[in-house]
Amino acid sequence: MSDSFTVREYETTDADAVQRLHEERSWDVEHSQPEHEVYADLDDIEGTYLETGGAFLVGEHDGTVVATGGVEPVDAETVVLKRLRVDPAYQRNGYGDALLTELERRAEDGGYTEMVIDETGMNTTAQAFLEAHDFEVTETSIYLGTELLSYRKALA
Repeated sequence: MSDSFTVREYETTDADAVQRLHEERSWDVEHSQPEHEVYADLDDIEGTYLETGGAFLVGEHDGTVVATGGVEPVDAETVVLKRLRVDPAYQRNGYGDALLTELERRAEDGGYTEMVIDETGMNTTAQAFLEAHDFEVTETSIYLGTELLSYRKALA
């Protein structure tokens, strides 16, 4: 991993960069809800993540946001991993690993013992990443016409 990559907590001045990265890394999936409802958490990162006991991080390379990720509390023991994104030009450099490691650390420090995430069946790259980081498939289902894999990982 490059020495010029740093991970830090989200700041309100990061909003545009986070939105840009999200839009670049989202796949076209038909939703029964308007997109602004599906991704409403990005309109209120502070309220969704930071003020609820979760975390939202950005990864910077030479001062430019190139990665994002958050954990949102589900209950007293569980957080859901959300919006883990790495700009394609910066992938395969360990940036996703670094973000996930820091998100796990923050979740553990917050007293959470479990991390979950749902991933579409068509996103084999994300599936391989999750499985390489000890996430296990706990359920498969169909959601909005797309195969959905539910992953779980126990935190230390």
